[in-house]
Amino acid sequence: MKGSHSGAGISINDSNVSLLNCKLKQNHNHGAYIPDTGSGQSFLDAFNCTFLQNWTAGVYTEYPQFSAQITDCIFDGNNVSEYGLYFVAASTIEIQDSRITNNDMGIYCADTDLTMADCRIKSNDIGLYCANS
Repeated sequence: MKGSHSGAGISINDSNVSLLNCKLKQNHNHGAYIPDTGSGQSFLDAFNCTFLQNWTAGVYTEYPQFSAQITDCIFDGNNVSEYGLYFVAASTIEIQDSRITNNDMGIYCADTDLTMADCRIKSNDIGLYCANS
């Protein structure tokens, strides 16, 4: 999914979504966007995906009913303005074996349970920022 000019490459609304071997590149706002709908739960399972040069973030949410399992993914060059990954008030985020590089802020996390294992975070202005998490 490349070059969305009005929003995200993919928007997840009250859904369970699995992405396998996908590339979300150069989207105007986000590679994947999970809006706060105020109703059901959303879940993202991303495996071996690349989030590259998206305008604001590779993955972005401020939704308390969102959880994610992100494995073997690359978040690179999402630094046109902001983040590799952005999570505020999300439920549970697990990131494994992933690379977060060349973003203004690699990961921004607030009021979210974040677990990471075997990840490489480098060449970001700020690698990881967590508050109340």
